[in-house]
Amino acid sequence: MNVANVCTSGLDIGFASLSYVQVGILGVVQGVTELLPISSIAHMRVVPALLGWRDPGSAFSAAMQLAALAAVISYFWRDVRMVMTGIRRLFAIVI
Repeated sequence: MNVANVCTSGLDIGFASLSYVQVGILGVVQGVTELLPISSIAHMRVVPALLGWRDPGSAFSAAMQLAALAAVISYFWRDVRMVMTGIRRLFAIVI
């Protein structure tokens, strides 16, 4: 019995085979397609297939989605803070 195979069976580890350049390219694709009305998740599957890379898997796609969310929130942080302050004041008036 191969312990490495037992430990990784059923796990989504496709991202482990990606180089830093491949991760960077997929990050740029994710960033460009995230705010467009097209599926950025589909691009995370299509681009590796077209370039002959291994599918990075759903764990990698989820990490890229969280990174895109963090980037958008940090970019619009002042606006987010103003909205949250307004909501808090609204609830203070209601209660």
